[in-house]
Amino acid sequence: MLPALLGLRFVSNTGGRMVFSFLPAITRGTGLSVEEMGQILFLRDLTGLAAGRIGRVIDRWGQRKAMVGGGLLLGIGLLLAMLGPVGVLVGFVLFGFGRLSLGISMTAWIGDEVAYAQRGRATGLVELTWAGAALIGVPICGVLIDVFDWWTPFLVLGVATIGFSLAQGEIADHRASSTIDGRPNRLHLSRSTIAALSAPALLLSGATMLFFGHGTWLEEVYDFNATRIGFAVITVGLAEFGGSYGSSWLTDRLGKRQSILGGSALMLVAVIGLAIAPEAHIVVGLGLLLTAFLGFEFAIVSSIPLMSELDTDARARMVGLSIGVKSVARATAALLAGWVDQNYGFEVLAAISAVLVATSMVVMLAVSAEY
Repeated sequence: MLPALLGLRFVSNTGGRMVFSFLPAITRGTGLSVEEMGQILFLRDLTGLAAGRIGRVIDRWGQRKAMVGGGLLLGIGLLLAMLGPVGVLVGFVLFGFGRLSLGISMTAWIGDEVAYAQRGRATGLVELTWAGAALIGVPICGVLIDVFDWWTPFLVLGVATIGFSLAQGEIADHRASSTIDGRPNRLHLSRSTIAALSAPALLLSGATMLFFGHGTWLEEVYDFNATRIGFAVITVGLAEFGGSYGSSWLTDRLGKRQSILGGSALMLVAVIGLAIAPEAHIVVGLGLLLTAFLGFEFAIVSSIPLMSELDTDARARMVGLSIGVKSVARATAALLAGWVDQNYGFEVLAAISAVLVATSMVVMLAVSAEY
């Protein structure tokens, strides 16, 4: 894996997650309400409806072009978001398409390059960039907002994303096997496959409730400013680092399905605690938050190698379908979260999160142990 590709994934993750952490600062700067931002994030994630089509194109034309093209769309979207409400709307939608293309092509590429028995380790190491965004990217964004203005991180990340995209070197460009007439193979969908697609989407919906509300929660309950929120997210990043790194070592040994269930159970306990005691002492509150993200990260990273093996004859299309289902679920959750957060508060977000996580665990029980 080339350093530029990991850098591209890092800035992509930072650009995606900083919005939730600094939602109060961004809404004040743009003049948008929290509910309106939820609607824009809904549109951003609704781009996931195109995932199956994008996966089909990647299977036919190769993964490297999709990585570079996706990165360029990401960068342009971040730069447009600097321009105010209309720029945020258009930029976030472009960001959604770019992130989709990058995510599908990278996951399919790993699936073709790494044997299934070792894929949990490879995926866990790549997904450390998500934790890295919390440990490094988000705190830097918080400082930039406090020192300059709300739009500064969008400028820095947009330029960096375009730079990393243009710096991509040559990597193996895999394409899916095709039928005799050149058309991609049909997807193979079974009851177990549908469950394997649905369970991570429900889990991600639960996590989105926390992603959406945690910045406002830290500001209102603990009186955090943007810089303090950014550095508080470091604790979350450490938990996610533990989840990703733990997945890289344990998922292949425990089994993908068992790892998903174990991480989900840990997250469930934590979000129930947040729902019961949303104004607990800061040590308890941050402890529950980082435990929730630790469990989520371990579970969701463990699900990625499972997704990449559901249909090896049309890998990018199946990965695209998986990401698409998760994107639509995340979009719906973000839309709901904006309304719930504004009208009922963080404790209700945490309660809804608990219900979604518990449901995902029940659905995961219908998945075959391994593929």
